[in-house]
Amino acid sequence: MAMNADQAREMAELAASRPDQLAIIDHELRFNPTWRRMKELVDGGFLGDTTTSM
Repeated sequence: MAMNADQAREMAELAASRPDQLAIIDHELRFNPTWRRMKELVDGGFLGDTTTSM
């Protein structure tokens, strides 16, 4: 999340100064090859029609 120790300290200090806020890491792995392959499978109809509700 930080590029160096100074940035990490700065983020930790900021997080500690704002107890009313959450300081979290949101790992969005949209470029992960597994997720890309899953999208290809869904888009290709592997799971059938995913647009209709039950």
